[in-house]
Amino acid sequence: MKFNSNASAEFILDTPLDHPERIFSSPSTMRDEYKILAKKWHPDVVGDLGSAEAVLAHINVLFKNAKDKPAYNEFYGASFKFSKP
Repeated sequence: MKFNSNASAEFILDTPLDHPERIFSSPSTMRDEYKILAKKWHPDVVGDLGSAEAVLAHINVLFKNAKDKPAYNEFYGASFKFSKP
């Protein structure tokens, strides 16, 4: 799936936590995409504290699940091991 930096709150919140591939386009770009979304949906930037916190929390869980999920490689058809910074 192509990464959409303009993903709406509804799209992000409707993404099941066990399907991070609907948000992140590939393992190699996942960290950069996470940073873009985290900056966009940070409560200090959005202003609407309630929805921003919910969206940011959902993005965080999706990112964590993508890193931790053994089947993550299956989503992209490639061998991938997430390296910690």
